[in-house]
Amino acid sequence: MTFVSLMAWGVAGACATTGTSTVSDSQWREELGRVTQSALETSLEKIFRKHGVVVRRTQAEVGDRDLRFETEWVARTVLAVEEAIGVTGARNRIVITASRIGDGESAGSAVLYRTRWHVENQATAVANPEWHAAPIPDEVAENYRSVFSDLEMEIRTSNR
Repeated sequence: MTFVSLMAWGVAGACATTGTSTVSDSQWREELGRVTQSALETSLEKIFRKHGVVVRRTQAEVGDRDLRFETEWVARTVLAVEEAIGVTGARNRIVITASRIGDGESAGSAVLYRTRWHVENQATAVANPEWHAAPIPDEVAENYRSVFSDLEMEIRTSNR
């Protein structure tokens, strides 16, 4: 899958269930639900294209136990809260991971994957000029909320 990036901030089919949300030090993680591989790939293509997100790397061969989709790192404006602690550069990317549930198809059932959303945050700083994981400000997570919400809804409705 290849997409064209249009956003300055970047972003971030089976019945899906949602789980918990976590904003930790350098990542925002959330459950997207359960979905087939083909429905996941179709959902990602549709929603990422809508939001101008570029997939940089895909590890998703048919039937793989674990799937991974990484977007391009997107540079963003350093926020005042970051600047106050010496941050000089900031960037984010979305990573979608999926783990196969069970051993595969049985009795005509489709193979389902438990799918997770991650927004990763990296920064450079006066004290450390190399890119490194850094605390993700709430405002950054909020800038990715619409991408997450659209993807979550697309997964939920992908096989109805």
